[in-house]
Amino acid sequence: MNRSLRIAIFSAMAIVIVALSISNVVLRRRVDAALHSAASHQQRFRVGEMLPEFSVMDRYNHVTRIGGASADERVFVFFLPGCNPCEEALAAVAAKPYKNTVVVSVLSPQLSAADEANLPAAVSAYSVDDFAQSPINSRAHTVPQIVRVSTRGSIVAVCATYASCGPKS
Repeated sequence: MNRSLRIAIFSAMAIVIVALSISNVVLRRRVDAALHSAASHQQRFRVGEMLPEFSVMDRYNHVTRIGGASADERVFVFFLPGCNPCEEALAAVAAKPYKNTVVVSVLSPQLSAADEANLPAAVSAYSVDDFAQSPINSRAHTVPQIVRVSTRGSIVAVCATYASCGPKS
């Protein structure tokens, strides 16, 4: 093989490696941007935000709407069946339910029935009717989330535990 052919082949290989490296860097930046964008759309609830009204199914498979303004301040517990921290939050609700506690599963009623059955009848238990289309979709991916909501429908506390989200003293 003559020397000029070898140089041409090595040059072509070098150009391909550089092009692939640049392409990889560009692709990595796009993936990072997409992940960052997705993460920014899946945040926790924040104090001061309004809890929007959304459709849910109750224990008896009746569709209703909750959230938004209400006559009473409420404590919402958003959970995912089978999630260990969620099970702990639900056990705390079952042990000492506060007045106007609302427990909301982000899965269907069929998948949430066992957890909801362990709650006292005084606790309002629901499953999000169509989570993908729900206005809380972007906020309720991280569970459990425990929030206290004012009568105007704004979130007044985001709590680490159910016990810390109880009625104001």
